[in-house]
Amino acid sequence: MRGVVLLLVSVALASFVVGAASARVWHVDDDLMDFPRADFTSIQAAINAASPGDSIIVHDGTYHENVVINKSLRLVAAGRAAPVIDGGGVGNVVTITADGCLLSGFTVTNSGTGFVGVAIESDNNRVFRNTITGNHEGIHLNYSSNNIILANNISYNRNENIYVVGGAHNIIIRNTIGLMGGAYGILARHSQRNLIASNELACVGICLYNSSWNRVIGNEVRECTAISIVIDRGSHNAVVRNVIRDALSGGIVISDESCWNLVARNEIEASPLSTGCPVGIFFGVSADNNVVVGNNISAFYYGIEAGGGSGHNRIIRNSVTSCTYGIMFLMRNSTVRGNHICGNVYGIYFIPYDDTRNAIISNNIVANEYGLYIYRPVDSIALGNDSIYLNNFIDNVDNVYSNDRYANNAWSSPVVRYVYNGTEYTGRLGNYWDDYAGVDADGDGVGEAGYAIDAYNVDQYPLVEPSENYRILL
Repeated sequence: MRGVVLLLVSVALASFVVGAASARVWHVDDDLMDFPRADFTSIQAAINAASPGDSIIVHDGTYHENVVINKSLRLVAAGRAAPVIDGGGVGNVVTITADGCLLSGFTVTNSGTGFVGVAIESDNNRVFRNTITGNHEGIHLNYSSNNIILANNISYNRNENIYVVGGAHNIIIRNTIGLMGGAYGILARHSQRNLIASNELACVGICLYNSSWNRVIGNEVRECTAISIVIDRGSHNAVVRNVIRDALSGGIVISDESCWNLVARNEIEASPLSTGCPVGIFFGVSADNNVVVGNNISAFYYGIEAGGGSGHNRIIRNSVTSCTYGIMFLMRNSTVRGNHICGNVYGIYFIPYDDTRNAIISNNIVANEYGLYIYRPVDSIALGNDSIYLNNFIDNVDNVYSNDRYANNAWSSPVVRYVYNGTEYTGRLGNYWDDYAGVDADGDGVGEAGYAIDAYNVDQYPLVEPSENYRILL
């Protein structure tokens, strides 16, 4: 995936060079010391004189001006020069209003209060290898599409470092972002189908607000003081293979009414300095049909927390370790399957309500103080009708705690065909309990006597070996 993205970016950047082969090249030098034959000492004067398709090469120096690029131009630094565009604390420093522009190699600084280092109000532009610092806001894309923001260093801006409003199909890749700024290094609002990939963020995070079909892939977020990655009322977004280290507040939040999102293969680790109740992955109210799969989560207060009213979510094959609550949920019609839940105080903390009909299946619940903790509020008598089977309960201080006398939970599977020790059987399969003392007289892998979980619950079909020794046949 990364190779494909870089190839597309390279082709897009190369098109500027090919397209400009027959265009005029202008030179700008503020003091005529680096390039005495320069055409202008002002960047804006060169822009005013140029024609669409021309290139403007800017030599070393500090340019005290507010630049407006209103033609399709290539505005680039000369060689290894690092010219500074200083907005003087007034307005935007650079504003791009024409399509198809390139801005590369500059330090852009000192916008006015409420203004921007680089404001993009057009499409198909490239902002490449700039340092954007000391502005009210770093880069602002205003209803702009098909832009590439690549390999910039964006920091010490007072609000968001990259702010995308509206537009679509923008690529924000391999930028270094952080230090000061608002809560988010990258904020997209009402924006669709953008790629945010391979960026490095320090102390600030990524937020998609009311935005859909975006991909957040392969970013590294370190020491974020707010939530590291947020999907706020967004749908069909993918948050994949990101690394979140030393999170001070939280890892990934899927907020209220955010549906059909994928959160997969992320590494999420809390900071030892975090305070309060930080959460690794959080579902808000009515956050439905989301998939959380293959994430590694450690050292949070809540590893994965799913709020009330959410439903049809799948929490699959995650590793949740060293948390107070491994997986805590108040969901309906959802699946918690194939997770490795180890070394937590509460492995799975489950609050049943109404007719929840959740499936807790094939999890390894190991070395927790409580493997599964089922807590029903004292004023509730609603039936849960949840299914709990093929889980391995191993080395927990207390495998299950439940105060749920009203539950109608199934502690075994429906009747299935399965293979155990090379032989096919038909029957129901319960859970594996490491302290089960019964016998398997007929060799079908199921104990003859039930396993008494507590005063209200019995597993009638306990497994005599861990569930990976049983192969379910379709």
